[in-house]
Amino acid sequence: QPAFFIAILAIWTGTCWVDLLESFTSMALWIGLPTCAGGQLTQVEEAEHLAADMVEAENMDSVVLTAASPGVKAMAICLILIPRSIIAILCWWLGARWLLATTCFQDLLLN
Repeated sequence: QPAFFIAILAIWTGTCWVDLLESFTSMALWIGLPTCAGGQLTQVEEAEHLAADMVEAENMDSVVLTAASPGVKAMAICLILIPRSIIAILCWWLGARWLLATTCFQDLLLN
């Protein structure tokens, strides 16, 4: 049943692709974040207008990161976002190999 396997692999690839795109979007946001002036590591401001789906409670105090030093940007990208991207790629590769190695449809659906 090659059509079934192609459909399963497409679903798995799409799932992993979404996580990888989120990582790349976060990297672009971190890179595009303005640099702090005056030797500060980060600069935050109170959030006045957040989207309704972001606010869980009416009286929740929120802050938004508006600037970061180059070191903080590099640490966020190198220690969080690049490993997250590598993990997404490895999960896709190992998951695709596991799906292709499955010989029984019942095992594939139950697992």
